[in-house]
Amino acid sequence: MSGVRPLAVLFVAGLYAMTGATTARAQDLVSSLVRAADPQPFSPDDLLFMEVTADGYRLAETMNVYGSRSGVYVPLGEFSRVADFAVGVFPAEGRAEGWVGSRDRELRLDLTSRTAVIGNRQISFEPGQAAFYDGDLYLRIDLLEQLLPVRLRADVNAQTLVVVPTEPLPFQQ
Repeated sequence: MSGVRPLAVLFVAGLYAMTGATTARAQDLVSSLVRAADPQPFSPDDLLFMEVTADGYRLAETMNVYGSRSGVYVPLGEFSRVADFAVGVFPAEGRAEGWVGSRDRELRLDLTSRTAVIGNRQISFEPGQAAFYDGDLYLRIDLLEQLLPVRLRADVNAQTLVVVPTEPLPFQQ
């Protein structure tokens, strides 16, 4: 495994050389890609399709969720869309940001520093609690519950994700 990074740097450096970029820039790119994917707490084999409900309403017929030995991972961007939270995910920058409930309660999450801020509260999280995958930021349920006003009950066998609001969700207001 120790030879993978030098090979990746050489490959990316070659691509960058064709465009006139520097080897240092290629190394920065490879380092950020490795950080974003290390550790990957689930694999493509862990994919589940879950129905998402809240207070008897179907929010999503299916949502791609990953369930592994590390826990259940929910895509923040897609979950925010179906629950009507104003949160955007920016994989290229390794971050997510927006607001929850009101513009006064900003949400910022940085995967590189493994920190999140919700309102005036800062939360540090472990590497295995969040990962960028397939264009979205997947958060383990325990971290998602710290950031959003919800409790989640995932039933892997029934393939359901029940959202229990801890305050009225935007679609309920």
